[in-house]
This record gives sequence, structure tokens and C-alpha cells, in this order.
Amino acid sequence: MMERLQRAFIDTGAIPMRVLHSAMLLVAQRAAREVAVSGRGEIRDALAGVLCRCTGYVKPIEAIALAAREVEVGGQHV
Repeated sequence: MMERLQRAFIDTGAIPMRVLHSAMLLVAQRAAREVAVSGRGEIRDALAGVLCRCTGYVKPIEAIALAAREVEVGGQHV
């Protein structure tokens, strides 16, 4: 799942500051394991603890939703 998330962040241009990028990826991976993270509201809630002013969360949410869709389509478990 982490590789899918990393690729989705690159593909959508969702690269915030380096420290936040790692935090967002780790939080997204954890959330994907615990809940179905397909809705943008769920993704925003999962990222709530990562305070980011550089992206406004728009691109990271898009990237996480993309990775979640790919997992659903691929029928893979996280």
C-alpha cells in the first residue's frame, strides 16, 4: 500500500514539505488499514492530526483517494 500511496502522491503533485509528506503517508497507510478510506471526508478526518499549511490538503486528499480506488479496483487488501 505504501508504494501505491507514494506513486499517487507523485502522480497528483501532492508533495508537501518533506516532514509532512512522510507524516501524511504514514497516517494514510494507517487509516487505510483501519477504515475504508474512500470518501474525501474520511480522508480529511484521517489527516486532521497532520497540520499542513503548504498544500491545503487538496492534493494529498486527491492522492490518497486515488490510491484507495486503485486498491479497491485491484481487489487487494491493505
